[in-house]
Amino acid sequence: MLFVDGGSDLINIGSATNYALGPAAASTLQISSAAATQLSVFSSRANAGGAHLNFTKSRHASPGSFAIVEDNDAIGIISFNADDGTNFATEVIKITGEVDDSSPASSSIGGALIFETAAGATSDDLTERMRIDSAGDVTFTGDLIMADGKG
Repeated sequence: MLFVDGGSDLINIGSATNYALGPAAASTLQISSAAATQLSVFSSRANAGGAHLNFTKSRHASPGSFAIVEDNDAIGIISFNADDGTNFATEVIKITGEVDDSSPASSSIGGALIFETAAGATSDDLTERMRIDSAGDVTFTGDLIMADGKG
């Protein structure tokens, strides 16, 4: 079923309830189901191009207007949340794409990809475990263990 709340600009598929997920408030689009839930982006083209999932960030407060991003701005976040018996607000894994450029300029902005996980000791204390920065350097926090068990 499709539920639209035009006053709050919310769309829910599968349930009229819009659940709070992670530190964010209500999701603009939420899909929920008692069955296996999938979101597919499908492209059928007779060339090398494929489907895209785009995360976009502007510092301007109005959609369609432009203001350059700043260093450390999150461009997009993929959050993995677990039901802790009370709600779905506990983030256990987060992948963030962010600006990694002290002087972003038109058509020239460096980016970083950051991976965080929760140790489980407290609710959702995420710790950065790996970062790929704009120079291509990879930084690990914690032990680097190879597939053969040797570090």
